[in-house]
Amino acid sequence: MSLNSPWNYIAANTVNFTQAWTTNTNAEMGIVQTKPGDKQMGYRERVVGQERGSISTAGPFADCTGFGGDNRVYTMPCVAGWPYQMMNFDWDSMALPLKANGEATGTKLMAWGSPFGWLGASDADLFDFSGTVDARGDRSYATFIVLGPHCRFAASVCNQDGDVAIAIKAVEALGAATIGGVGPGALVTQVPRGPGATQTKTIVNGYNDTYAAYYLSAATNRVAFTFTPVLNKPVKNPVFVIQNWTLAEIPVVSVGGATVMINDGTDGSGAFVSYNQTTSELWITLNRTLTVATAIGVSP
Repeated sequence: MSLNSPWNYIAANTVNFTQAWTTNTNAEMGIVQTKPGDKQMGYRERVVGQERGSISTAGPFADCTGFGGDNRVYTMPCVAGWPYQMMNFDWDSMALPLKANGEATGTKLMAWGSPFGWLGASDADLFDFSGTVDARGDRSYATFIVLGPHCRFAASVCNQDGDVAIAIKAVEALGAATIGGVGPGALVTQVPRGPGATQTKTIVNGYNDTYAAYYLSAATNRVAFTFTPVLNKPVKNPVFVIQNWTLAEIPVVSVGGATVMINDGTDGSGAFVSYNQTTSELWITLNRTLTVATAIGVSP
């Protein structure tokens, strides 16, 4: 990438993420938020310039001469005006020696950002300016840190999703799946706002984005429910956290009416289970991909 690189800011997205890759090898890195549709993170447009919904060939766009003392002319958005810190600062107008507009970056830098006022303001703007949110008190968000190939091969052509695209689809699927028919037990609707937080937040369908896991509460150490992914949004290796579990022993887990093998020491185990005695939480990771409504039960 250089300051003269083209850009495309047209595609809509439901998951906040940053992504960068190298042309030297098939590799990329990214940060993907675990909560889809979060209007409290990210920016409606770039800090300088109205690029959202546009493409570089439709310019000219922002005038950067009055922003950070940058009087250069280039194709990319203003160097000092990106909402997320990436390799744009390779061309910082205050850095010497000054990198030429057409000189490619070798920087491997990526950072996360949040809107002005997200920490502490009583009326921070939502992403689309559809309203405001009280940003006081406990604040947190969670992300996946993604490292992997930029594309995968099919018939000798590298045209399949890379790891960032896979992570984005996984988050969309996690947020879209529903849990119904709960009994015994119940869905958890209130969880801490983040690790160590004292204030709580409301969650839907038991999905706690802090840990990308589904939370339920057991009744006399039993819980049963139906997990339903959305069509064409499979959920791979879902994690279920069962609260109010008081037995420090391996439980019986059934999926689709069949009991699965637990912690058998191989990657072929049907589920991986651990118990947090301090919090009375049973953590269960199913070692499979769910594509249709599936009955799941947990008992002593």
